[in-house]
Amino acid sequence: MEISSIYDEVIDFTHKGFSDNAQGKSLKSLLEQGESLFDGNHLTPIATLKDSALKNNVEQMANYCAKAGFELAPHVKTHMSPQLAKMQIDAGATYLTVATLWQARVFLQFGFKSIIIANEVVDFASLREIATLNKNPLNEIICYVDSISGAEIIEKVLLENPSGCLHLLLEIGYPAGRGGIRDLDEVKKIALRLANTPGAIIRGVTGFEGILSGGRTPEGFAEMDNFCQRILNAADLVSEFVHRPEIIISAGGSAFFDVVVRVFTQYKSATHKIRRILRSGGYLSFDHGLYGRVSPQGDSSPSLKPAIEVWGSILTQPEGDFALLNFGKRDVGIDVDNPNPVRVGHDGAISACIPKLNDQHAYLVGKLDSSVSLGDWVACGISHPCTTFDKWRIFPVIDDNDKVVDYVRTYF
Repeated sequence: MEISSIYDEVIDFTHKGFSDNAQGKSLKSLLEQGESLFDGNHLTPIATLKDSALKNNVEQMANYCAKAGFELAPHVKTHMSPQLAKMQIDAGATYLTVATLWQARVFLQFGFKSIIIANEVVDFASLREIATLNKNPLNEIICYVDSISGAEIIEKVLLENPSGCLHLLLEIGYPAGRGGIRDLDEVKKIALRLANTPGAIIRGVTGFEGILSGGRTPEGFAEMDNFCQRILNAADLVSEFVHRPEIIISAGGSAFFDVVVRVFTQYKSATHKIRRILRSGGYLSFDHGLYGRVSPQGDSSPSLKPAIEVWGSILTQPEGDFALLNFGKRDVGIDVDNPNPVRVGHDGAISACIPKLNDQHAYLVGKLDSSVSLGDWVACGISHPCTTFDKWRIFPVIDDNDKVVDYVRTYF
């Protein structure tokens, strides 16, 4: 499929956030109208993306990686949007990262060829499909392995599919974490088993540091340093089994990628060219919460801006300092923080918070007497974009004057 075909989608009753004015019209025809978010084609609740923030974040992260000598494989399971993925690839990203084969299929369908499945894949059907897809020399689909049992499953699949191949990264973990090899003594055993399996191609090592530490504290940074060094130690153990000119070392969520850059930059190899790959995902939309607190800050770090706003209308104001908005848990992610009110309408300020949400209501509490009226649209920033993106099929993209300049389609 061509990404341009997304704009042929016609709005109907299944599309949340569109008014009856938009029914029966394609995304392309709506864009040709050049209207404001508030001109009648949309209604609340609705989630939007800021065009200037998206472009800034793509450019900032691309420049950061280029300067550091790292490749970027953005974790596109965050947004599941081929249009946003194309922005990231056009800016220099070399792979897309996903979590499942189904997610990989979405991007393969739209013509993306180089994909990292940042997970162990252990079911026969998925591994068979990946091995078959990799028969196409233009495809490069990489997945993880972290155990002898996993290596045995890979061996069985490849024996049944002798012309297929599986590109593999050995995942390194830590106690009480998620997946990954805990004992580095196992690294060579797994690599040796795979090295004797025709069609199994070891590409390097990987890990995920993002949930290891509770914050950017001296203790947290020490934990991060130690774990990143474990990945490098594993790379030394695996290198003799990497039969390509380059070895991949990869990590990096959206919170501690600066630590990964600092530690991985120190790695040297006498036998391989080193491909250092970050897999950050949340940087593209950033947020008003979690990533604003834990992402790298400072002169050498990318200067990121929040892109997502979820809009609700004031339904009622039964008390002076309390009003209800018409969005709730079904419209916005709340796995980390509740949404944060940032503005009213186009540019009105607001001083309030949302301490509570129901399925379809947000409780707006603050100094509201003169700042809001019934029917006003209130824009709220979010925390942790992953669990807001998956609640919306189409996001209007707005410029700094709230004119709709694009529509982004997601595939969850």
